[in-house]
Amino acid sequence: MYKTKEEAINAILKNKEGEESYNMFLFESSDFDLFRNDREVALVAIQQEAFNIEYISDELKDNKDFMFKMVEINPNYIIH
Repeated sequence: MYKTKEEAINAILKNKEGEESYNMFLFESSDFDLFRNDREVALVAIQQEAFNIEYISDELKDNKDFMFKMVEINPNYIIH
């Protein structure tokens, strides 16, 4: 389990598509439970894999500003 925001973000950023150790379901892991409501960690996770939006907190999903930011980053997030 990651204990700091920096550890969580670094783990997500190190998980690169195309590398042998790549895990597209990384953010689904319980290791990230402390950060499902953290805007910064959630943004990084969703930028890494769009479907990670499924694993963020309901509070962030209900936050219009956060969701507009998602669409601003990538308009394809509207379909999620």
